[in-house]
Amino acid sequence: MIISPAEEYNGYYGWLRFEALVEPAFVTVAQTGSIGEAFLQLDSCAVNDDCLILLPRDTYDVGFAGLLLAAVIIRLERWRFTYGRKLTPKRICNFRSEITPELVTWIENEIAKWHRVVEQAVGLYGSTENDSPSR
Repeated sequence: MIISPAEEYNGYYGWLRFEALVEPAFVTVAQTGSIGEAFLQLDSCAVNDDCLILLPRDTYDVGFAGLLLAAVIIRLERWRFTYGRKLTPKRICNFRSEITPELVTWIENEIAKWHRVVEQAVGLYGSTENDSPSR
């Protein structure tokens, strides 16, 4: 899959075959087009050069909640950027983000709620013989 600076479909541009993919989870941020649109990517994908790729540092475990929060903060601050004032790593690295244990817990609880909603929705379609466990 290709990630491109677009507001729709989590920035997905299309499904193409690539050898080198970025492994999830990470954040993509559009530098052109829909500047500042930030998405948490949960699938392996290729990203075109119009997007920044934000990866967690090896020395700092931000977790899923931290990456989601980073995407949210960047989206809230996207009003700062236009074609005259480009979105760059240097400009976004100074955005304030205070991650408290309470906030992380709240985010994780909200994500868990949505997982249950998705699982129930998918469960309505039923399982096939191939999906059921063998007995």
